[in-house]
Amino acid sequence: QMRRLKGKYAVTHMNSFFVEIIIVVFFFIVSTSIIIQVFAKAYMKNLETEKSNMAVLKAQAVCEVFSSNGDIKETVTELFGNKAVAYINKNSVSLSFDKDWKLSSVKDVYHMQISVDKINGKSGQMNYANITVTDKKKILFSVTSSAYLPHEEDSYD
Repeated sequence: QMRRLKGKYAVTHMNSFFVEIIIVVFFFIVSTSIIIQVFAKAYMKNLETEKSNMAVLKAQAVCEVFSSNGDIKETVTELFGNKAVAYINKNSVSLSFDKDWKLSSVKDVYHMQISVDKINGKSGQMNYANITVTDKKKILFSVTSSAYLPHEEDSYD
């Protein structure tokens, strides 16, 4: 009978060992799935940040050039080349960009809308450019720039 007890004890001890191993493996599986989710969220956040940063950089470039010259055609030509001039519609411009932020002829991943309002005064003209950068889902960045253009005075000789 002593041998039987040893046998039952050995079998019981072996079963508890396997149960412990299964619990440890289960714990590692749960931990791994949580860590993968954290890394996936971090990656998505990084993509959103990159998108926002590029939107800010594109809009900031438009602001800087527009505030120096006050002309939408000159601004667009200087920043995006002559092919972008075709997208100018009186006092507004609609530009599309692909996923790498390169100018695109079709409505692509990113879109920039620039609209200009002009206010005439006695001594000059104040031009305001409203710049909005969007992706297909939401507004990424929006900003307003202004430029004062004094009237050219007649020269007296």
